[in-house]
Amino acid sequence: VPSNTTLANSFKAVTYTGNGNANRTITGVGFNADLIWIKARSTSEQHYIYDKTRGPFNYLHPNLTSAEATDTSTRLKEFNDDGFKIGNELAVNQSGETFVAWCWKAGNTWQSNINGTTESIVNANTANGFSIVKWVGTANSQTTVGHGLNSTPELIISKNLDTAASDGWPVYSSAIGNDHTLFLNSTSAKSSTGGTWGSTSPTSTVFTVQDNASNNQSGNEIIAYCFHSVSGYSKIGSYTGNGSTQSITGLGFQPDWIIIKNADSARGWQMFDSVRGVNKLIFANDSSAESSESAGTSLSSFDSDGFTVGSGNGVNESGDTLIYMAFKMN
Repeated sequence: VPSNTTLANSFKAVTYTGNGNANRTITGVGFNADLIWIKARSTSEQHYIYDKTRGPFNYLHPNLTSAEATDTSTRLKEFNDDGFKIGNELAVNQSGETFVAWCWKAGNTWQSNINGTTESIVNANTANGFSIVKWVGTANSQTTVGHGLNSTPELIISKNLDTAASDGWPVYSSAIGNDHTLFLNSTSAKSSTGGTWGSTSPTSTVFTVQDNASNNQSGNEIIAYCFHSVSGYSKIGSYTGNGSTQSITGLGFQPDWIIIKNADSARGWQMFDSVRGVNKLIFANDSSAESSESAGTSLSSFDSDGFTVGSGNGVNESGDTLIYMAFKMN
């Protein structure tokens, strides 16, 4: 049983201004995060993803295909009970620049999982529908991996840690099906790649990977972040663009963080949160600084039961399927 299966205090977005201090503690998260995603807002820098399963010194760039890298002194130094400690690396603490950190809680510890055909290590929280999964690739078709949750994941983001696999970050979405893949590091529309997810949908215990380098290269360590919707806290879904203003309802809560991807056209992964402000856009697939968008073309509002989008192709292209994942700061 995971050590933390509570829903309260599962997601938080925090902002800070860099000061160049080599030992800087960022507070206000309110819990000991298991996944931290840091991005410079006011300057162009790579995104940084850290998780407790891989350890605080090991980072990934979700906007690049590059393998995991390690820094023990200048970037993330530790996870703590109300935030995290960082060094003076420009990408996370450049003096005078502004930053955002999105923080998720999982189970706070890892455990072995033997539900699949290959053993995995999972850090799972069954209450908030989030698990971090690590395994060693087999290069076998129809390899199944235990994800540690008690419901079926609706979104899975994976990455080969050991090599810069050409595909980068394959993303499974239940909205586009098991024969298609999106890539977090790319603007590309969905690809018909049954070889990524084995043309097999996840179950309440496992997901399937095929014999490709991005998430099942033999002998390589692979990481995956698995999510499913939880009433009142998170929602993973899709909608059809209409090219005009459109309100997306049925979330059951007012979201504080949203990522949107046009699955049918080459558009970026657009990220918004209530802490930075509804019109402040960051692309997950791009190192660019934050931009201010018009409400008429991008995200217009966080609503009591969802969100409203404008006419922009990245969030509402007519006839296209848009996938999204939304969280409430709870």
